[in-house]
Amino acid sequence: MISIPFSLIGGIWLIYTFGYNVSESVSWLYRPSWHGGTYGMLVLCFIDVEISKICAAGSPILSADVIKGTVLSSTSLRVRPIIIGPSYMSGTAV
Repeated sequence: MISIPFSLIGGIWLIYTFGYNVSESVSWLYRPSWHGGTYGMLVLCFIDVEISKICAAGSPILSADVIKGTVLSSTSLRVRPIIIGPSYMSGTAV
């Protein structure tokens, strides 16, 4: 959920950087916040699946190193769906 404020701030910076009229481009701000929230939750689901697999394997205690390794492995294996989704929605899909 913390990705939503970051995406909104990024959208405001883009409006300021490109010099767009704020009244016309405020409706454009919903897109980065929607993408940020949606794909932030998608990544959390990927991490939850990996943590569940570790707990099911018989390791009830999760150390910081195990959690860090789980986050890195679950997000690095799923980079393509995270990149393809927003690029498809924004019309820049290859």
